[in-house]
Amino acid sequence: MLPNTTYNILVGEGQFNAGNQSLNIGGTLYNFSPSNTGQGPDPDLNDNDFSPSTLSSALGAQPAGLPMFTITTGNAGYVNHTIDLGIRACVVDAGNNLSLSCNNPSGQIGTPGISGYTYSWLPTAGLSDPSIAQPIASPSVTTTYTLTVNGLCTDQVTVTVNGVFPTADAGIDKTLDCLTTFTTIGTSAIGGNTYSWSPATGLSATNIAQPTSSPTTTTTYTVTVTGSNGCTATDVVTVNVNTTPPTVDAGMDKNLDCTTTSTTIGTTAIVGNTYSWSPSTGLNATNIAEPTASPTSTTTYTVTVTGSNGCTATDVVTVNVNITPPTVDAGMDKDLDCTTTSTTIGTTAIGGNSYSWSPSTGLSADNIAEPTASPSTTTSYTVTVTGSNGCTATDVVTVNVNTTPPTIDAGMDKDLDCTTTSTTIGTTAIGGNTYSWSPSSGLNATNIAQPTASPTTTTTYTVTVTGSNGCTATDVVTVNVNTTPPTRCRHGQKPGLYHDFHHDRNYNDSWQYL
Repeated sequence: MLPNTTYNILVGEGQFNAGNQSLNIGGTLYNFSPSNTGQGPDPDLNDNDFSPSTLSSALGAQPAGLPMFTITTGNAGYVNHTIDLGIRACVVDAGNNLSLSCNNPSGQIGTPGISGYTYSWLPTAGLSDPSIAQPIASPSVTTTYTLTVNGLCTDQVTVTVNGVFPTADAGIDKTLDCLTTFTTIGTSAIGGNTYSWSPATGLSATNIAQPTSSPTTTTTYTVTVTGSNGCTATDVVTVNVNTTPPTVDAGMDKNLDCTTTSTTIGTTAIVGNTYSWSPSTGLNATNIAEPTASPTSTTTYTVTVTGSNGCTATDVVTVNVNITPPTVDAGMDKDLDCTTTSTTIGTTAIGGNSYSWSPSTGLSADNIAEPTASPSTTTSYTVTVTGSNGCTATDVVTVNVNTTPPTIDAGMDKDLDCTTTSTTIGTTAIGGNTYSWSPSSGLNATNIAQPTASPTTTTTYTVTVTGSNGCTATDVVTVNVNTTPPTRCRHGQKPGLYHDFHHDRNYNDSWQYL
């Protein structure tokens, strides 16, 4: 053991709980293993359950030369319990007293720490860390600090603070608004002192006692005063900036028409505010919060509100004057034919409008915006639209009905014989028309205007023409085919033209070539 040294034995009677088979060392619970069962309720424990290294870890650093030893506890009639114990020294030294000044405002106290020791300093004010062996001390006044090691040993050190601090006075807080936009802060300079203000924002200077301040937002300024002895003092002043504009609300936009000719604009007045409206046209007053407006045309009014802090704000409200006839559009003219037999007229309905069509002939309805029209002849329809303001407007749309069939001509009848075996039928094609011939027998094509026909027997062909309007027309042409062989000559006759002495009923002679 060392002289003049306090030792701390960490294991005591209350720290051993044999029933729970555990030992509490330094706040850590260590479990034991039973070796056999003895008499009574307590279990047997192995001897020397803690090795020196395990015990040292629990106790912290074991000073050189200090023993570790074993004690045996037990009661008569019970199996003894053996526990390994250790001790350690409690060394404390708060260090030398320290003297601080304005030029030397902080210093280190204490002595180097010992591994495994715990340190606690009081009071904590002015210390960088009260739980380490050597904290940095920077108290504002002379202070005696007490160091406690391992919760047992104590020592003290005094930190003396020397020096006279200068007077610092940043002045009273100030208020700026839209009328007062700058102010002087600080107080009169004292000879020998120097001044430094921060932040610099909004200041006319940062190194004088009384700068002019004009910040745009509320700002707290700190002045640091340095005396001739190097000591410093600080103070703060807040410059409150109230440039909040007043509440302004010109109200909801309003609508006037032939029925409603005037309305109130603006909102309820706020005490302390003043009001100014422009333009004045159509207003009963320009200096009140809620004037009556009756303009003859749509007008946007601007209200300017001035608050008690001199700040202003503006808002606008539009008074719409609607004496305009409603929009009307009967739509584009439409065409009907044999393919398209109905169409929609008009345009998309506008909310609040009502519709009336005339004449109603050929319409699916006469009171909607877009009726279906299917007239049998070309018809002009008139739509009358009535707006929500009671005004009306009209427009017309013409539905042209084109059901004229296309021009058709299958051509003249044609004759074929043994010499002329084919011929062209039909007539020149007309642009936009399509053609269909039947029957197809003997035709080189059935879908052209002038196919070549070469039937083997007399055939009547029908052509169907479809115009661009979908309408159709038909015509026929006959191709006569005469391929009868000639009559053979009687004996002694020569081929030639002979009169057969037959007459038709019109007394026309008939000749035959033999």
